[in-house]
Amino acid sequence: MPAGFCFEQPTEGATLAIVVGSLNAETVPTLLRYRAILWFVSPLDRATWPAGLPEPFRVVEIPVSAPNVIDDALEAFVRRDPLRLPTVLLGAAVMRDAAAADALGTITPALRRILTNRVTRQRDGFFWQRNILSNLSAYARRRLPAEWAGALAGFPAVVCGAGPSLDLTGPLLKNWASRAVVFSADSALGALARQGVVADFGVSVDVSKVPQKCLECVPEPPRWLVLANLSPPSWSQVPVAGGIVFCSSRQVTVDWLQQQGVARTLVPVVDNCGVTALALARFLGCAPIYLLGMDQSLDENDAQRRHFQGVNVELYTQSGFNAEMRHPRVPGNYALTVPTHIQADWQALNNLLDSWPQGLVVNVTDRGARLNNTTLMAPGDWRLPAGGDAKAPRLEGLTLLSPPEEPLAAILMRVRAVAQSRLAQIEAFAAMVAKGGPPLAKQGFRELFMDADFASLMGAFSLKLMPYLSSPFEGDVGLWEGLVAECLELTRLAAQLEL
Repeated sequence: MPAGFCFEQPTEGATLAIVVGSLNAETVPTLLRYRAILWFVSPLDRATWPAGLPEPFRVVEIPVSAPNVIDDALEAFVRRDPLRLPTVLLGAAVMRDAAAADALGTITPALRRILTNRVTRQRDGFFWQRNILSNLSAYARRRLPAEWAGALAGFPAVVCGAGPSLDLTGPLLKNWASRAVVFSADSALGALARQGVVADFGVSVDVSKVPQKCLECVPEPPRWLVLANLSPPSWSQVPVAGGIVFCSSRQVTVDWLQQQGVARTLVPVVDNCGVTALALARFLGCAPIYLLGMDQSLDENDAQRRHFQGVNVELYTQSGFNAEMRHPRVPGNYALTVPTHIQADWQALNNLLDSWPQGLVVNVTDRGARLNNTTLMAPGDWRLPAGGDAKAPRLEGLTLLSPPEEPLAAILMRVRAVAQSRLAQIEAFAAMVAKGGPPLAKQGFRELFMDADFASLMGAFSLKLMPYLSSPFEGDVGLWEGLVAECLELTRLAAQLEL
């Protein structure tokens, strides 16, 4: 343990440090190893900053007086080293400081989330962008229409996630499916099919879930498919009775397309399929909205179970889930706390629900994590309001109007032109990297991505690449050859965009 500290959470090669609590002269040799320090400290202990140390990057007084102060400070700080997380150090007296302990309880999950985002961006950034470019023409023409707002007002909705409780609540749905609009996450479609229920809306917004897996046991696909522009392009080939529409994801390329005239959809992609389906149900005006299988937690009796029994586990091979790890606990519906593997998603869902009208959402479950601003209902008590089967005409009334072709063609031509203007440069660059090594690769990429239009068009790949360009890191030739090959494939894809 470094002198003067009671705890260290090290990161190999860290250039930054987060320090919590008061300090003393013994801490100076350790702190001098880092080029910047973020210090969380009570006002009374600010005077303990040792003489001879440069001033910290930022001092955050604890307890904090406003929400998100800690998250915002961490986000700004970690950007100073885009490849490595900071080391966390606790002052020797921190365990006697309740405010410091509370701050640490916020810092640790926030750093875990930042690490997850970085790992995901490196692992999936190329695939995100390849799907975005492959879907670009279809996305521009088939976005979720703004005119659908409130189109299904007056009809109850059932939103199905793939949590373990769907084993119990799924069979109940067949009794009420004709009297409610059914929204289903892609991985829950198989459970509905086994009950003879065809979803009215299937939602798939994940970069890696392909229809061959989600629909392999589904004899009839949903009437409408709702996709993200980063969904696998093969979803666009699924024959559906209604149609296929896209929602806008939070991506740099989507922002750039909006500047060109391709407006974002009023319903964005929200965290995952189930929550996006919930947002869609509210947009369409459905009320009340019943949740099935939206557990947001693991099965308390079986840590391996995070989905209903019949789910195709191959859908989640890239999720990074580890049943052996110690999962955080959150408030439960029928237990004081329950373990969750998606704490960030649970919190984001609660934040969304907090802003919705009271009484709109009913959570039908016998387990799971507690959701804000919802009415909890035991499965045996679930009944739909009285009414006939009148949803079919309203669903048939949902239509897709093609956007004006002339301005759209001009936008797609601009996309192609941006890519074509850089294609020869990247092809030549690829041939030079093996000779010039990492320094040439880094310099070449920096010059290439100074073109703001091109960097925006490359979107998620740009975010994957930038940490290597904005740090002293060089890496080996193989790394840079791989990045050049990915950039070349994406540029060719954009340069050949279907008009």
